[in-house]
Amino acid sequence: MGNGNRGGTMAKLNLRAVEERTSKLGGRAEYDREFLFDLLEAYGRAKSSITRLRSGNLDVAQDPSREVAQKNVVYFHESEPGQAFDDLVRLSTAAHVTRYAPRFVIATDYSELVALDMKT
Repeated sequence: MGNGNRGGTMAKLNLRAVEERTSKLGGRAEYDREFLFDLLEAYGRAKSSITRLRSGNLDVAQDPSREVAQKNVVYFHESEPGQAFDDLVRLSTAAHVTRYAPRFVIATDYSELVALDMKT
């Protein structure tokens, strides 16, 4: 499903399209790091950018064993159980995160997910 995106910019999606695409992400028995890539695809990221991020070519995360980050897009952190909110608060002002101006900062322990839109 090509959307003509070049350079990995997000596609413009209407609310209904976003709802339809993201509703498929809920209700899974288990979640893992692939959830982030599925979420980025649901929000219209180019598959080529997602593939490059998944392989590490675009990843600017400080700790790639627990984080995935793409400049101007997202900073994703895998938290210890019960620590997602505290991690989100810490990451939202951390220099190693803000230097890449992510639109969204996300922290999850795969039981709870918290996110912050850094533009609003």
